[in-house]
Amino acid sequence: MNGLLSKVEKGYCLADKSQRALSFNQEEGTLSVTIPDELKQPRVTVVVLEIEDTEAKVIDETIQQEENGAIKLPVSKCEFALDG
Repeated sequence: MNGLLSKVEKGYCLADKSQRALSFNQEEGTLSVTIPDELKQPRVTVVVLEIEDTEAKVIDETIQQEENGAIKLPVSKCEFALDG
């Protein structure tokens, strides 16, 4: 994922009821998340990111298709809720 400037504190798969923390690497607006095979869903794997900011800080809001055909939704277009 490119464009997320907010610091990620935790990531987990939505389908994982135990909310086991995923391994990730975040550097200069690029986030890479490692999803174990047993947590990958047949069609869409949803990853929940807990960030330190109240509102996500992003670089670019443009939706573009990638070379592999994937289309990623910009962070600001995603819905998220704060617990508490």
